[in-house]
Amino acid sequence: DYKLGIVMKKEEILKKAETSKKLQPEYLTHMLSELAPENAVFIADVGLNDVWSARYLKMYGNRRVIGSFKHATMAAAVPSTIGAHYALEPETPIIALAGDGGLTMLMGELLSIVQHNIPAKIVVYNNGGLGYIDFESRLDDITPFQTELKNPNFAKLAEVIGIKGIRIDSPVNLEQKLREALQETGPVLIDAVTDIDAMP
Repeated sequence: DYKLGIVMKKEEILKKAETSKKLQPEYLTHMLSELAPENAVFIADVGLNDVWSARYLKMYGNRRVIGSFKHATMAAAVPSTIGAHYALEPETPIIALAGDGGLTMLMGELLSIVQHNIPAKIVVYNNGGLGYIDFESRLDDITPFQTELKNPNFAKLAEVIGIKGIRIDSPVNLEQKLREALQETGPVLIDAVTDIDAMP
């Protein structure tokens, strides 16, 4: 029951998520924060990944978070990543936190990433639905309507267009796969199959 959700401390959530069978978005975001360089720029899409970014990314050093938090501009992560690449120093590590709904809305921008050889790391929170809309509906006792998404394997799709693709669907080997992605010199798309039932 969404309205009777149990309030848990961040540490408890992360400990539980580490041993979960499904990849929890909180744990994914926490691990990204732990492994990313201290000069990383995170660009958050609109949706549940806003929530995970706000709660689990640690800002220190020269880190920044860029997002359309107020205006609900869905699909902003990848285009903003392209803009940030040209606005910042070329070696600045940029990590896009894209929702699956947002990514598919402007999927053509992945071709721009390839065309301009932008070394961004794009993390897709692939929960198979418009998670934030689904959650808001349930809070208001409205049955969610057409919030499900029939997603492709985004990692394979990335490979076809020339971006290294990595698929993660459990917390097992999460750290190793994220390290591999962050160490790549070119663009990478991480297809992170996360739990649709994660409680924001």
